[in-house]
Amino acid sequence: MSSHDPAGWLSGLPGEPKPLFLWDADSGHGRASCGVTGGPWLARRRMLDAVTAMPEAGAAGQIRAARLDLRGRDPQYVLGPVLFRARRDHTGRLVLDDGGTDSS
Repeated sequence: MSSHDPAGWLSGLPGEPKPLFLWDADSGHGRASCGVTGGPWLARRRMLDAVTAMPEAGAAGQIRAARLDLRGRDPQYVLGPVLFRARRDHTGRLVLDDGGTDSS
């Protein structure tokens, strides 16, 4: 995972809960997997395991920092930046991107 901390998402403010890490993987052919962890390295491992199990070209996954906002009636995730991406290129080779721009 990248050592940069875009907009302070990983360090947070005193008294705030620590960030969570949402990961997802999609084969591009109807298979998908996702999860939430308290640690970035576990999120990376689970996302990479999921993408590795999807041999199709175009399969991709990402990890985002998130915080759980409990202030409203319905708790929801407030999404932070994408921290890590993985995808299979047109040959099926796994391409990793540590950090990068947020495309969502």
